[in-house]
Amino acid sequence: MSSPAISGGTSLFTGFTTLCKGLAVVLVGGHIILQILPSSVDYLALIPARTIPFAWNLITAGYVEQSVHQVIISAIGLLFIGKLLEPIWGSREFLKFIFVVNFLTSLCVFVTAISLYYITMQENYL
Repeated sequence: MSSPAISGGTSLFTGFTTLCKGLAVVLVGGHIILQILPSSVDYLALIPARTIPFAWNLITAGYVEQSVHQVIISAIGLLFIGKLLEPIWGSREFLKFIFVVNFLTSLCVFVTAISLYYITMQENYL
């Protein structure tokens, strides 16, 4: 006997939005770029000593992961949080939220690292 299909059932791994899938591809693409061109980390990742000439690091740092584990965790988190929030907020608001959170996080890390450097004069903060 075959078991009847459950109608209207939802799976844990379905229902991801196109925006979330696209942002997950950006995360994976950023990781692949770092693996192919290791020197690109200087231009994409947040390195406080190099952020002044490369101000775009404040935007790109949130989309670049250096290890496979970080990429997997970030992509899964993005997909599941997006699955919950994007239908409520809409694609535009969710995208704004992602950009603002990434930018402000990078800005806070940059200001903290520079402040710690000026307080302690230890170059490892840069």
